[in-house]
Amino acid sequence: MSRSQEKVTLFDPYFCFTKEGCRKTLIEMMDLCDRNKKVRFYICAKKNPKADWTQKVVPSLNKFVENMPTNIKLNFFWVSDRDKYFHARGLFTGKGGITYDFGFEEPNDHEERKRGMDVRIMNGSTLDQKAKDFNEIQLSPFLKMEYKWSSHQCM
Repeated sequence: MSRSQEKVTLFDPYFCFTKEGCRKTLIEMMDLCDRNKKVRFYICAKKNPKADWTQKVVPSLNKFVENMPTNIKLNFFWVSDRDKYFHARGLFTGKGGITYDFGFEEPNDHEERKRGMDVRIMNGSTLDQKAKDFNEIQLSPFLKMEYKWSSHQCM
């Protein structure tokens, strides 16, 4: 990830702020960003029926903001999908992106951490498609916005 990016979009259907491993990995990514620039992170995940938005997710988000670097703004949204469209995982900036096979959460098991994970560089057409699919203003027609949250609402 380039240190000079102003916008980072992460799309992972299984990303969940109630999981410590997801929060920890995200903080590590945020710490890689240039502290002298404002950076906005957009995270899109699939609506999780096991995690109550109001009782669990929003409190986790509010607590996460307390540990976030001050130059970062966070937008998180949950979507539902049709036809199992939202399965791929990845992240992108204005300069490029990657897709990955496993979840975003850091594994608890040390043996799992040693196992490799396939990561692929997005080609131009995939990057363009993902940028259209996961645009908060106009999502893919296969995705429906369920909930959204923004850190600047908390400040």
